[in-house]
Amino acid sequence: MQFVLMLCFFFTQRLWSSSQQAAHKDVPHAPLAATLRLPHVWLAAVTFMIYVGLEVSASQWSFTLFTQSRGVPLEIAGYWVSGYWGSLTLGRIVIGFVANRISTARLLLTAMIGALISTLLIWLNPATWLALGALGMLGFCLATIFPSLMSDTPHRISAAHVPNAVGMQMAFSNLGVSVVPALVGIVGTSFGLEWISFSLVVLALLLIGLYISLRHGARSQPGEGMRPVACY
Repeated sequence: MQFVLMLCFFFTQRLWSSSQQAAHKDVPHAPLAATLRLPHVWLAAVTFMIYVGLEVSASQWSFTLFTQSRGVPLEIAGYWVSGYWGSLTLGRIVIGFVANRISTARLLLTAMIGALISTLLIWLNPATWLALGALGMLGFCLATIFPSLMSDTPHRISAAHVPNAVGMQMAFSNLGVSVVPALVGIVGTSFGLEWISFSLVVLALLLIGLYISLRHGARSQPGEGMRPVACY
């Protein structure tokens, strides 16, 4: 399958290159220093850091949470952690079929609310099977967030700043991979493993708050480096 995809890309790369060159031929490229002066760009970058931190923390620490704190057998916990990644992969396949039928803002908010509900179920743990199922639900809900946020970048910021903004978003995503799960681990080892699940709830709440601020800032403060975002 990977070989087939590679061949498809090889034989169509000219089409991709020509379309990208046509789209960006007359767009000036802003200096990085100018982009760094835009608060909206920093807000978007932090949003990516929190999202990736939530995604990776859920995968890295859920096995420890369920086995060492809740007594779930190793095999079952491993199955559901694998199911988390499977759900995330499935969600990214499904989103390809529905992305054009729903606005990006509505899609993102729905996914983020679903992620919050999932983390609440993992934290409250009304039943072990329900908390384990919520882990799979969390993966499915998170699936659309990263690609949708990234593809929405040109609608939040002027074209001249988009390359720099995307670079910052990727850099902060890498921070989210390393820093946020480490902090969640510190919380869990310092205050008890059940605090891991509470940390996931906090991250989900932060993600929603940051995204709402991101949309509000893009709509209410159009100007240098920003594009007004339509109400969806």
